Amino acid sequence: MPVLKTKETKNLWEEICHDFEKKKKIPEKIDEINEFDASKHSTVFYGYSFDRNKLDDENLIKDIDVSVCHPACFGYNLEKHFPKCSSSNKKNTLKDKNECTEREFIETYVFPTLLPAMEKMLWEAKNHKCYERKRTAFNACDFLTTYLYQNNPFVNDDEAYFRKSLELDEIPFAKDWLKLHPRPPLPKSLVWSEEEAAGKIQSFYRGYLVRRDPEVQELRQWQKELREENQNINQRVEKFWSDETKI
Repeated sequence: MPVLKTKETKNLWEEICHDFEKKKKIPEKIDEINEFDASKHSTVFYGYSFDRNKLDDENLIKDIDVSVCHPACFGYNLEKHFPKCSSSNKKNTLKDKNECTEREFIETYVFPTLLPAMEKMLWEAKNHKCYERKRTAFNACDFLTTYLYQNNPFVNDDEAYFRKSLELDEIPFAKDWLKLHPRPPLPKSLVWSEEEAAGKIQSFYRGYLVRRDPEVQELRQWQKELREENQNINQRVEKFWSDETKI
């Protein structure tokens, strides 16, 4: 019996994420990227940034096929330079948000700012070890709110410069919300770093070792007895003088 199958279609979010991933692949971290210099490099490097690869065997260069690839490129990572569009040209090409469709509005006004913010959020979560622990002090919503407020592309340069210095509790609408809905303080286990927590534990343990010393225990016991003897000393002095005056 034949079975009818429908073609699987990706939703808008999956398509946007897929396109964004293709356009913005994170390159491997390298210490230095060199620019083309005609006095030092072959012309085949023009328009690329490049970094030299470490080869296990330099004799491999002898076996390169010059009919397939230029020999000057062997042993290098090349990355194409794309011309950067100025912000003024980009604003001129934007479609009117009152006339564009829902998809065009999302692709033009929302995702160009939201997707880089989410990428930054994921890297920041990694720095806070959110992928290794069940609980951390990192709040993804707070980070997105601060990042989007600081990097709003639709404000003028002076306002953008001013917003860069603001933290979450200094943003006007966030400040008003926190006044109406104050947050409970975070536990010390989330506030302290590993180094601070280790210092606190070590300090407490060193104090414990000192307090358990027999001579220190004897001194503490004497202080306790002295406090008990001098308890209500003011009342005892007043009673003594009142008895003396009656005689």
